[in-house]
Amino acid sequence: MHFNKILKKDKFTLILFHGVISNKKTRIRNYTKKHIEKKKFEKILKYLTAKGNPISLDQYINYQKKNIKLPKYSFSLSFDDGFENNFSVAFPILKKYKIPTIFYVSTNLVQKNLMTWIDQIEYLLEKKNFVIEDFMGTKKFNLSNKKNKINFLTFLRKKIKSNPSKYDVKKLVSEIYAAANEKIIESSSHELDKKMSLSQIKKISNNKLFTVGAHCHNHVSMAFLNKRELKYEITTSIKVLENNIKRKIYHFSYPEGMWNDFNQKVIDELKKNKIVCCPTAIFGHNKINENLFFLKRIMIT
Repeated sequence: MHFNKILKKDKFTLILFHGVISNKKTRIRNYTKKHIEKKKFEKILKYLTAKGNPISLDQYINYQKKNIKLPKYSFSLSFDDGFENNFSVAFPILKKYKIPTIFYVSTNLVQKNLMTWIDQIEYLLEKKNFVIEDFMGTKKFNLSNKKNKINFLTFLRKKIKSNPSKYDVKKLVSEIYAAANEKIIESSSHELDKKMSLSQIKKISNNKLFTVGAHCHNHVSMAFLNKRELKYEITTSIKVLENNIKRKIYHFSYPEGMWNDFNQKVIDELKKNKIVCCPTAIFGHNKINENLFFLKRIMIT
């Protein structure tokens, strides 16, 4: 969705970003524009501050509790996952425009600088041409050109995200790397992969404009976890962040964040851990009385 159409007069718009990069240097990677170029990001912020009224997520919650009318064209920003470019590129720009922002962090990815499964595959396809046979019920993928590679990535995203419980993503990554005759890459210092350090997260949290929230420990679809796994993912992510920033964590966002990635069992466990708000990644705007565990967000690409 183009950024000059996203604000609504009488609704709260929570905008979803993942990363902001200096410039585009890749062919295959970031084809979904999950990481926005710095110049475009600043252009978006200029528009938002000229057109709308920035409020924090906590302010929205407070308006809701007190049944106060929302400011016209109200909005807030959010970042998922914990990419280092959130701190090195986006953070200074956000301070310049004084826009309240919440950063949702997947703590194991941050602690070990880990890549998500799709970033591992994109990383491989950026540098290697190869053929993969008999993969996921399809006879053959000839990954020798940009078009075929992007079609393959789109196929994977659609398949896995539509039914996360059906697929072992670690096994799929292993199969793809084996077909390419390459050693699996789990960590990278590339600006599309590198995660924030705990010290950088603490610096963000020390600024009153910004909030830090949890995003699972391992960035997994939460609806299909058993009770023990779910408790571990939630409590560990909260504990790591609280020990680092020395304040309570009340905010969370669902990894992936679509309807099949969370359920009442997940919400109940979040509430047990004193989480007060957990946005989805489902497209849409929010009324003043929106359920705080079903908030919609808009991703700008």
